[in-house]
Amino acid sequence: MQTKLNPYLSFKDNARGAVEFYKTVFGGNLVMNTFTEFHASQDPSEDDLIMHAQLDDNGMTLMGSDTPVRHGLEYKPGRFGMIGATCSSFLCGV
Repeated sequence: MQTKLNPYLSFKDNARGAVEFYKTVFGGNLVMNTFTEFHASQDPSEDDLIMHAQLDDNGMTLMGSDTPVRHGLEYKPGRFGMIGATCSSFLCGV
């Protein structure tokens, strides 16, 4: 059974530029969606922010998004991010 890690990075208003840079480094297919596209923008300043970006290439998946102010989170570089795991079977470890 193969397990792969999928990092999810959070950014402060610069997710678009960051994941576009990662695409130049790793290649692959990049899909980005804004808060407006998901009908989740509650403030005009959020309209063009990235709600979800996903870069896939050769078994690697890198995801990220901007952190809107309305979530009440004080953005501090290096503090936000997650790592998910994808397993080749329905139940990991089975």
